[in-house]
Amino acid sequence: MRRPAPHAGRTWPTPASPTPTCLRLGEAATALTAPGSHLTVSEAAARRHFTDSSHFIRAFKKQYRATPAQFARRPT
Repeated sequence: MRRPAPHAGRTWPTPASPTPTCLRLGEAATALTAPGSHLTVSEAAARRHFTDSSHFIRAFKKQYRATPAQFARRPT
């Protein structure tokens, strides 16, 4: 009798299924660029449940190729 592979039944993130971090970063980007938004980077990170602002900034920069502050200042 064959044993199932150790990864059997697990699902892996694909481009079609973004990771929770990717979703939270997208929500933060939307909040930072919302009309009339005066969120600081630390507030945006905390509202999206990032406990460490530096981790939030690194992850944001990796996804959007700009820091959250640079992204918020971009013209729309």
